[in-house]
Amino acid sequence: MLATYRRAQVSERYAARFANIASMRVNRGALVITLLQADNALPALLDIPIVRSGTEKDAVPLGTGPYLFLTGSDGSFLVRNENWWCEGEGLPERIPLAGAKDADTAAYLFSAKKAHLLIADLLGDTSVASLGGVERADAPTTSMYFLGFNTKRVALADAKLRAAMRTAFDREAIIASLLAGHAQAAQFPISPVSPLYPTALEEPYTVGAYEAALTPAGEDAPASESAPLELTLLVNAENSFKAALAEYLARQLTAAHVTVTAVILPWADYLTALQDGNFDLWLGEVRLTADWNISNLVGTGGALNYGKFSDAAVEKALAAFLANENSATAAELCRELAEKAPILPIVFKSVSVLTPEGLIDGVAPTMTRPLRNLEQWTFHFS
Repeated sequence: MLATYRRAQVSERYAARFANIASMRVNRGALVITLLQADNALPALLDIPIVRSGTEKDAVPLGTGPYLFLTGSDGSFLVRNENWWCEGEGLPERIPLAGAKDADTAAYLFSAKKAHLLIADLLGDTSVASLGGVERADAPTTSMYFLGFNTKRVALADAKLRAAMRTAFDREAIIASLLAGHAQAAQFPISPVSPLYPTALEEPYTVGAYEAALTPAGEDAPASESAPLELTLLVNAENSFKAALAEYLARQLTAAHVTVTAVILPWADYLTALQDGNFDLWLGEVRLTADWNISNLVGTGGALNYGKFSDAAVEKALAAFLANENSATAAELCRELAEKAPILPIVFKSVSVLTPEGLIDGVAPTMTRPLRNLEQWTFHFS
C-alpha cells in the first residue's frame, strides 16, 4: 500500500490528494500517515487502486480487483483473478476488450456491435451521445458545472448582485432540456448525493425572483442597480452542451438593468482570457475530490480562482469544514458561500455505462466501478 501511495503522490491524477500529507511510513505492519493539519475526511481521498509493490511503475501493474488485464494473440482481455479477496461467484471468466484511440472510434465499435459495453461522458463525447438503440445506466460523479465571477470588476465585486444570480435559473429545467438528464442539480459545491449536502439551505427557483432581486428595494438593494450593466459570460467552444448552457444562462441572467452575453471561444483563447482576467463571468467544470475541497476555486490565490475572490470568513469556514467534515461545518460553509457567492454551482454531471438495448439487465455502476455487481447482471443472448 505504501508503494502505491508514494507512486500516486507524484502522479498527475492523484498528487493533489496528498497536499496535506507530511509523511507516510510503515510501522509494525501498519501504514502511518502524518498530516500537516487536521483532516477527518482523509480516508475519502485514499480510494486509490492498490497495486502490488514492485509493479506500481508498470504500465499495467498487478492489482487486487476481480480481474487481471492480459494481452494475447487475439488482443487484450480481462481474466478472473483467482486470488481476489472476494469469492467472485457468478463472474464471467473472461471479458474481451476492444481498443479505441478516441471517442469517435469507441462510438463506431459500439454501433457496429464490436463492443457491447461503453463507459462514456455523454456531456463531453458528442459522437457517443448521438448513439441510438442503447440502454443507459448513469452514476453520479464529483464533476461540477459552475459559474465563476471576476470579482475585480466593479459590478461583480458586489456580493449582493452575485448572490441574486443564484435565483436566475431553474437547474432541474437545465438538466431536462439542455443536459439530456445526465446530471444532478446542486446549489452548493457538494454533490447532492452526499449526506453532507445542505438541502435545507437551498433556495427554490421561482419565476421572477431574480428580476425582483434586481429591482430597487431600498438601501439593501445591489449597489450596481444605478446604471445598466453589460457583462460577458465565457465558455469554451469545444463542448456543444456547455456552449448551449452558457447561451441559456446568459438569457436567464439578462433582466432589469443587467445584460449578459455569452462569448464562445476556442479552448486556448478561453484559457488565456481566464488567466488574464479578461472576463466578467465564466462557465467552468471541475472534478472535485471526495472531501469537497474547493480551495482552488475560492481560496485566496487558488489555481482556479481566476476571479481573484478573497474573503476571510469563507476561508475560515472552509478550513473548519476540511478539518472536521460534518453536517454542521458543511452547512456553515454553504451559508457563507450563499451569501458571498464566489461561484454559483449548477449541476454535478453523471457518467454513463451504455449497453445494447435489451442485452443486459442489472447494470448499476458507480463513478469508479462501472462493472459493479457484475455477478448479478443478466444477459439475454438471442
